[in-house]
Amino acid sequence: MATQDNIAHTTGDSQTGAGQDRPSDAPDLRDSFYGFVASNPQLTHSEGGMPRLYFKAGQEHYRPEPDGTFTKLETTFHDVVAFRAAAVRGFERLAKQDYFVAQGQLDTSVDKDTGVQRTRFIASRLGHDLARTRYEVDRTPQRNGIGQEVPAREVASFQASERSSQARSNPAIGL
Repeated sequence: MATQDNIAHTTGDSQTGAGQDRPSDAPDLRDSFYGFVASNPQLTHSEGGMPRLYFKAGQEHYRPEPDGTFTKLETTFHDVVAFRAAAVRGFERLAKQDYFVAQGQLDTSVDKDTGVQRTRFIASRLGHDLARTRYEVDRTPQRNGIGQEVPAREVASFQASERSSQARSNPAIGL
């Protein structure tokens, strides 16, 4: 197996860096990846203690047909990794067969010994795919690492009491 030392990285930087011509108020845009967790997520730590999450992700593909239907094509599989807090939180929340959306960047590397090119998606943010996952949102105040409550965000447009009882009893349903 190739080690980090004998792999040449050619990371595609789709993100506009701070030194480039980008307004300071422009949104931080990165690559995204969506799919399902195809293998059991594995959390490991480097010698320095940095958390690293790895899993194989499946991505379903469809071809639109002239009659408005879709034909399912072959599912492709890809490597997804995350580091630091994204790795820990991803490991805590994602399980095999979960649908997810990730933000990050595509990393392409070439093994110097074999010449084989590999790609992986390095996720800086991971979460469940809202269109395909049922869940409830917990809006209780979070606590920071010292045990103090983090201030709750302000709700400007509506209060929870304005929601209908039907909206509360029926969580989002995926496609």
